Formats: sequence, structure tokens, C-alpha cells
Amino acid sequence: MNSVGVLTFGTDLRHAKPVDASAWSPAPTYGLHTIPLRANRTHSVGDGSVTNQGNPAAHGTSSYLGRDGTTLVGSVHVHPDHITPTRCEIHSLLAGLHHSGDVALQIYDNTTAIGLVILARSLKRRGGQPRIRNIHKVELRSLMALLTPVGKFASEWICSHQNIADTPDPVHHAKQALLAEADSLATLL
Repeated sequence: MNSVGVLTFGTDLRHAKPVDASAWSPAPTYGLHTIPLRANRTHSVGDGSVTNQGNPAAHGTSSYLGRDGTTLVGSVHVHPDHITPTRCEIHSLLAGLHHSGDVALQIYDNTTAIGLVILARSLKRRGGQPRIRNIHKVELRSLMALLTPVGKFASEWICSHQNIADTPDPVHHAKQALLAEADSLATLL
């Protein structure tokens, strides 16, 4: 896997504030690795994974596959007790939001992450802030920083590729195959 560069992106939980999405850093807390362009895809999709959850060696990864062939694979390095699948999914959402410029539709299998995008959009439009007790307040602030007043970025839920149902719908199967690809890339780091 050729890494073109590492981009500091998303949130920095050590300081609980959003990180500038355009700042380059040799040792980021959150990093995105750009993989060379692949063939165009039918949909944009993202996924996140946690390895060794609940153990001191726990770490998270995320991947974003854009319709234009862009592939971003990221790592999430926070305290092992704070790594969750939803947190990793949100980082793939952040990558897609940053890449698309707030106009894409992305497919996910995590309804909590999708709900957080909806909440962030609502808070942004009415000028609100996440509640202090919200465990995803840092991710919400990062989402809000990338959302624009007229943006159309949205997420669509699709049944996980791990729960493949017998359905004759080829579009549904294509979305599940893309989720499977995103999941396999998210486990590479």
C-alpha cells in the first residue's frame, strides 16, 4: 500500500477540540492515508473497525471509498477505553465529508453514526452546541466544523455486509459489497 501522505484530521481527544482539517503533521493523532486511485464506484461508502476492544492494545481504523476512486484509510489513536465502533465510523464519515465538500451521499451500517450526522447538521443550522454530557461531543464539533449552511451531505443506512440477506435487489448487493471492501480496508492498519 503506497501512502501518499498523512493528514491530521478529525478530532484530538487529548485536548477535546476540533483539529484543523488542512494541517499537515508527521505524527497525527488521527491520520488518513491516501491510497492510489481505484476504479470509480457506484456509491461512496465508509466503515470503521476496532481491534482488540477492551484491551490495552485496542486501536481503531476507518476507511472511506469515494465514487471517484478515492480511497482513504485512517487510524484512530485514543485511550483504549474510548475506542468504539461508532467513533471509528464517525471518522470515516468525517473523511467523506471533507473529501466531498458537504455534498455526497455515503452508505453506512452504523445507525448511531448516521444519527450523529443528522444531529450535527441540526445543531449547525440553529447555531447550537453539543451537550457537555454527550459522549460524542468532540466528533459532533468536528462534523459541525465541516458542514456548510447549504450542504447536502447525507448518510444512508444499509444492512451490514456481515448480515447478507437473500434479496434479488442488485443495488442492495452492490452496496453490501462496497461495505465489505471498506471493512476489509479498515482492518489493514
